[in-house]
Amino acid sequence: LGATGAAVADLSLQTIGLAAGLIVLVLLAWSWQLLMKKELRRAWLNLAALPFALLLFVMAFAALPFSALDALPGGAGGIVGTTLFSNLHSFLIQFDLGFTLTPVMIGFLLFFPAFFVLAVAMGLSPGEWGVLFRHGADFLALLWRAGSAIIRILFSLLLRPFQRRAEDASASTE
Repeated sequence: LGATGAAVADLSLQTIGLAAGLIVLVLLAWSWQLLMKKELRRAWLNLAALPFALLLFVMAFAALPFSALDALPGGAGGIVGTTLFSNLHSFLIQFDLGFTLTPVMIGFLLFFPAFFVLAVAMGLSPGEWGVLFRHGADFLALLWRAGSAIIRILFSLLLRPFQRRAEDASASTE
């Protein structure tokens, strides 16, 4: 992809923040369905739901305090999310609800409809979600075991010169 891909990724991160990764997730779900079933059921609904899912997620990400992601120019929700959430927050605090409605509370409340609309955009059936969760957990467990093994090997390789020095030092004192 090169420079064009980098430019698109940068523009996506600046405008919609972390929600840019959701586009890839939705495209993967659509690709999987096309590979497995040779069709995308209700493609018009999936495509129509995607912008709404992105809008809900950009506002939710903008609401939550991601201090590690403050380096992003638009924050975790991008410029769009920051602007939309600011307007939403200003609108909601006008109402006397009997309690203080914090940005974090609003952000968490936005995640519920955001995940629902994202699920519609992905277009997976309940059975496919079940398979995804079952095999997804197995895949994560496999990644955890592989990662642990790789870390053990790397540590043993890194510590090997020190172990040799300690063995040489103990052999020379005897």
